[in-house]
Amino acid sequence: MRTTSWPALVAACVTVTVTFAFPARAAPLQVDLGTLGGADTIAADLNVQGQIVGCSTDAAGSWHAFLWDLAHGMTELPIAAEMSCATGINDAGQVVGYGSDASGRSSFAFLWDAGNVTVLGPGQAFDVNDVGQVLGVTYPSDGAFWGDETAWVWEAGTSRALPKPSGQFLPVGINDAGRVAASVWGADVIPMVWDLSPEGITSTTLDFGLSGQFVNALNANGQVLAEAYRSDERGINEYSAWLWDPASVVSLGTLGGKQTWIISWYHPGALNDRGEVVGISQRADGEPRAFVWSAGRMLELDGLVEPFAINNAGDVVGGRETPMSAGWNAFVWHDGTFVDLGYPKMTSFAHMVNDRGQVLAAYSLNDGTMFRSRAFAWFPSVADDVAAFGTIVDRLVYARITGELSSSTVTALEASVKAAAAQSAAGDACSAARVLGSFQNKVAALVRSGRLSAESGQRLAAEAAQAIAALGDGC
Repeated sequence: MRTTSWPALVAACVTVTVTFAFPARAAPLQVDLGTLGGADTIAADLNVQGQIVGCSTDAAGSWHAFLWDLAHGMTELPIAAEMSCATGINDAGQVVGYGSDASGRSSFAFLWDAGNVTVLGPGQAFDVNDVGQVLGVTYPSDGAFWGDETAWVWEAGTSRALPKPSGQFLPVGINDAGRVAASVWGADVIPMVWDLSPEGITSTTLDFGLSGQFVNALNANGQVLAEAYRSDERGINEYSAWLWDPASVVSLGTLGGKQTWIISWYHPGALNDRGEVVGISQRADGEPRAFVWSAGRMLELDGLVEPFAINNAGDVVGGRETPMSAGWNAFVWHDGTFVDLGYPKMTSFAHMVNDRGQVLAAYSLNDGTMFRSRAFAWFPSVADDVAAFGTIVDRLVYARITGELSSSTVTALEASVKAAAAQSAAGDACSAARVLGSFQNKVAALVRSGRLSAESGQRLAAEAAQAIAALGDGC
């Protein structure tokens, strides 16, 4: 199995928290997920443990499924296929996805569980709930991705087909109670839910009385977030958002204008388990603004913001325009305050946030020939020493990505940081501090030679100083 090079540093840092006698402090940490040797990474899902799954390219440009965590970094899953991708992970760490030939047309669904891979059958798996039920689809026999697909739920070795109209299956997910939400795209788009029990499967078609209707999100309590639209006198679609459960249907309304709509990405997160919703709505002046909807009230968020997800603590993530960004910049909104994430001059957006406030985000970069997809995670609170070492590594990764430093120079600097982390893990804080001091001297030499900007050099030196401070006052 393939792994990235820097996670050993993070793993070493993790052990530091039990080595020193002084009280552990906490600090945020942002870290690029890296790749499997290629240029691109797409992250699809994040669980409450901070584990992330998706797919990344190798040196040959082939996509492969991965599992990432802070202790081990990115590890390729052993899927026997030319191409693979992980699409979902539950809180127990079970992973689902698909493998296929190089064309992507001959595919099979898989479940990865503690190192063991189970092939579930032809098609693709989309989601897995915390009781191990897997939601997937089988494509038509000609391998086409568009057509009359068969939707199914797999559990303990048995698959059950979901009764549905003819058409493409557009899943939202499956909750722990066995409720599935999806849209079926045939002659029309039909929003539906299915409820599984030992006795059978019941299906319900949702109807909001408008011409276009589709599902956006499903929460643990079985509530479904949906959108619907109608065409105005000019033939332009006007969107509205609805919250459905078997007992009621509620329109979210607007901020005073005509429309409200929802933004989704991979695993939709615009609805939390408290029934709170994030999206975009028009004000009376026609301007679109982000909102948080709760208990019948719509709160407007300041600025040009696109919210993607909200967790059960009310933290909101998405993208917004800021002076530092080249377009959109990832953010987390916590207790009424925006925290900007991401990297300077790179477009980014955060699309998932778990109940510990850990954030999964995507960003794009131009490698000189084309734009590449990358991913990063943001942790609101890790041990202070872990944050200090991790921030240095992330800064070096950024310098390599932007071309400010060569790969060989970054590798040499990373070696110093890894050596300091290893000495810290061994309990030798004084030697670690001396190595970090040498690292600062190397950075200063790069600035003097013109190979590194003064601004970047100052940031690296300051981050090394923070790491030294995190080692304690014993030297």
